[in-house]
Amino acid sequence: MTTTATMPSNQPTPTTGEPKRHPNQVQMSGTLTRDPELRYTPGGSPVASFSMAHNNRYQDKDQNEREDTCFVDVTVFGELGETLTQMLSKGSFVHVTGPLKQDRWETEGQKRSKHKILGFQIAAYNKEQRAWEELN
Repeated sequence: MTTTATMPSNQPTPTTGEPKRHPNQVQMSGTLTRDPELRYTPGGSPVASFSMAHNNRYQDKDQNEREDTCFVDVTVFGELGETLTQMLSKGSFVHVTGPLKQDRWETEGQKRSKHKILGFQIAAYNKEQRAWEELN
Protein backbone atom coordinates (compact mmCIF):
# COMPACT_ATOMS: atom_id res chain seq x y z
CA MET A 1 0.00 0.00 0.00
CA THR A 2 1.41 3.37 -0.98
CA THR A 3 0.33 6.41 0.99
CA THR A 4 1.58 9.73 2.28
CA ALA A 5 2.76 9.71 5.90
CA THR A 6 0.53 11.71 8.22
CA MET A 7 0.40 12.04 11.99
CA PRO A 8 -2.76 10.46 13.45
CA SER A 9 -4.38 11.93 16.54
CA ASN A 10 -4.12 8.68 18.51
CA GLN A 11 -1.27 6.15 18.66
CA PRO A 12 -1.24 2.65 20.18
CA THR A 13 0.70 2.19 23.39
CA PRO A 14 3.62 -0.28 23.10
CA THR A 15 2.29 -2.55 25.86
CA THR A 16 -1.47 -2.70 25.28
CA GLY A 17 -2.07 -1.58 21.71
CA GLU A 18 -4.83 0.70 23.01
CA PRO A 19 -5.04 4.23 21.58
CA LYS A 20 -3.53 6.86 23.86
CA ARG A 21 -2.70 10.53 23.37
CA HIS A 22 0.97 11.44 23.63
CA PRO A 23 1.47 15.15 24.25
CA ASN A 24 5.18 14.84 23.44
CA GLN A 25 4.59 13.41 19.95
CA VAL A 26 7.49 14.03 17.54
CA GLN A 27 8.06 13.43 13.85
CA MET A 28 11.42 12.98 12.20
CA SER A 29 12.59 11.97 8.74
CA GLY A 30 16.05 10.66 8.10
CA THR A 31 18.33 7.90 6.90
CA LEU A 32 19.05 4.70 8.82
CA THR A 33 22.68 4.69 9.95
CA ARG A 34 22.72 0.93 10.51
CA ASP A 35 20.53 -2.12 9.89
CA PRO A 36 17.65 -2.48 12.38
CA GLU A 37 18.26 -4.95 15.20
CA LEU A 38 15.51 -7.27 16.45
CA ARG A 39 15.40 -8.80 19.92
CA TYR A 40 12.69 -10.25 22.13
CA THR A 41 11.64 -9.45 25.68
CA PRO A 42 11.64 -12.30 28.23
CA GLY A 43 7.89 -12.52 27.59
CA GLY A 44 8.47 -13.04 23.86
CA SER A 45 7.45 -9.58 22.59
CA PRO A 46 9.51 -8.29 19.64
CA VAL A 47 11.50 -5.06 20.06
CA ALA A 48 13.36 -3.48 17.13
CA SER A 49 15.88 -0.67 17.33
CA PHE A 50 17.75 1.45 14.83
CA SER A 51 19.51 4.79 14.56
CA MET A 52 18.69 7.47 12.05
CA ALA A 53 20.35 10.69 10.94
CA HIS A 54 18.71 13.91 9.79
CA ASN A 55 20.81 16.46 7.90
CA ASN A 56 19.91 20.12 8.31
CA ARG A 57 21.46 22.35 5.64
CA TYR A 58 21.57 26.11 6.04
CA GLN A 59 23.61 29.22 5.33
CA ASP A 60 25.48 30.99 8.11
CA LYS A 61 25.64 34.78 8.51
CA ASP A 62 28.47 34.94 5.93
CA GLN A 63 26.35 32.98 3.42
CA ASN A 64 28.53 29.87 3.71
CA GLU A 65 26.79 26.53 3.28
CA ARG A 66 26.63 24.61 6.57
CA GLU A 67 25.26 21.26 7.60
CA ASP A 68 24.36 19.89 11.02
CA THR A 69 23.49 16.24 11.51
CA CYS A 70 21.16 15.06 14.25
CA PHE A 71 21.42 11.38 15.24
CA VAL A 72 18.46 9.76 17.02
CA ASP A 73 17.83 6.22 18.25
CA VAL A 74 14.40 4.69 17.58
CA THR A 75 12.73 1.77 19.38
CA VAL A 76 9.71 -0.02 17.88
CA PHE A 77 7.61 -2.62 19.69
CA GLY A 78 5.50 -5.51 18.42
CA GLU A 79 4.71 -6.68 14.92
CA LEU A 80 5.78 -3.35 13.43
CA GLY A 81 9.27 -3.95 14.80
CA GLU A 82 9.43 -7.36 13.14
CA THR A 83 8.14 -5.94 9.85
CA LEU A 84 10.62 -3.10 9.65
CA THR A 85 13.63 -5.36 10.33
CA GLN A 86 12.63 -7.34 7.23
CA MET A 87 11.98 -4.31 5.02
CA LEU A 88 14.56 -1.70 6.05
CA SER A 89 18.34 -1.59 6.00
CA LYS A 90 21.16 0.89 6.42
CA GLY A 91 20.54 3.80 4.06
CA SER A 92 16.72 3.47 3.99
CA PHE A 93 14.92 6.81 4.22
CA VAL A 94 12.14 6.78 6.82
CA HIS A 95 9.62 9.02 8.55
CA VAL A 96 9.05 8.16 12.23
CA THR A 97 6.22 9.35 14.48
CA GLY A 98 5.98 8.70 18.22
CA PRO A 99 6.70 10.06 21.68
CA LEU A 100 10.15 11.18 22.77
CA LYS A 101 11.57 9.19 25.70
CA GLN A 102 14.61 9.85 27.87
CA ASP A 103 16.63 6.85 29.06
CA ARG A 104 18.67 7.40 32.23
CA TRP A 105 21.43 5.24 33.72
CA GLU A 106 24.60 5.46 35.73
CA THR A 107 28.07 4.35 34.56
CA GLU A 108 31.03 4.38 36.94
CA GLY A 109 29.27 6.84 39.22
CA GLN A 110 28.35 9.26 36.41
CA LYS A 111 24.72 9.88 35.58
CA ARG A 112 24.02 9.53 31.86
CA SER A 113 20.97 10.00 29.66
CA LYS A 114 19.90 10.08 26.04
CA HIS A 115 16.69 10.69 24.14
CA LYS A 116 15.06 8.28 21.73
CA ILE A 117 11.81 8.05 19.79
CA LEU A 118 9.32 5.26 20.49
CA GLY A 119 8.25 4.68 16.90
CA PHE A 120 4.53 3.99 16.63
CA GLN A 121 4.18 4.92 12.99
CA ILE A 122 6.89 4.26 10.41
CA ALA A 123 6.80 5.13 6.72
CA ALA A 124 9.59 4.25 4.30
CA TYR A 125 10.28 6.11 1.06
CA ASN A 126 10.13 3.82 -1.96
CA LYS A 127 12.55 5.34 -4.49
CA GLU A 128 11.23 3.26 -7.40
CA GLN A 129 7.62 4.36 -6.88
CA ARG A 130 8.59 7.81 -5.58
CA ALA A 131 6.07 7.42 -2.77
CA TRP A 132 5.86 6.79 0.98
CA GLU A 133 4.87 3.32 2.15
CA GLU A 134 3.32 2.86 5.59
CA LEU A 135 4.83 -0.11 7.42
CA ASN A 136 2.11 -0.34 10.12
